[in-house]
Amino acid sequence: MVWNWQETPECPYPDSIISLNNFPLENGRSFKYLGVWLSFNDIHIGGREVNCRISCAKGAFAEHRKMLTNKHMHLQTRINFMNGLVRTRLTYGCHAWCPKASELSKLSSTYNHFFRSMIYNGFKRINPPPLKSKDSSENSMQDIPVNPELVDWRFKINNIQLYDITKSKPIQSFFEVQQSKWIEHVTRRENNDIIKILTFH
Repeated sequence: MVWNWQETPECPYPDSIISLNNFPLENGRSFKYLGVWLSFNDIHIGGREVNCRISCAKGAFAEHRKMLTNKHMHLQTRINFMNGLVRTRLTYGCHAWCPKASELSKLSSTYNHFFRSMIYNGFKRINPPPLKSKDSSENSMQDIPVNPELVDWRFKINNIQLYDITKSKPIQSFFEVQQSKWIEHVTRRENNDIIKILTFH
């Protein structure tokens, strides 16, 4: 198996590398293996896999939204459920990831979005423009004059405060812990183990 093929005009990615009964089998450019999308020329997570992880996590959160956003339940109890039911979908296979900054930003934004949905005023802005007012005489919506310099779309609760409220850490910290545990696990294996050879090759 050849990973991270560098396709060039002189050396294009082969359409087939094996035949069965003289019938060439298609050599896929991307495929799903053990629930993870892999691409022939991407050493990072890959856009398709990132979107798949985010989609799976959002689906899990939507499935359990009623419980996870129930403000009558203790926040830490709901956080524990979220980590078990949703974060596991978002970070599946993260021990082998080498994410780009853009990919990490998308995953982090999604993770923070879940936290904001679980707390009070999680999506409240510092100084958003006022809503349109309804003119009773003409029964129409009127624009309220707004000074653009005074409008501030930042969240009132920033990410640092968000992690403090939820007693959690950024998703990057979770990646680092999982990757460290994986390296520790591989290091303890025999030197002739195929996983150890591939990891440190």
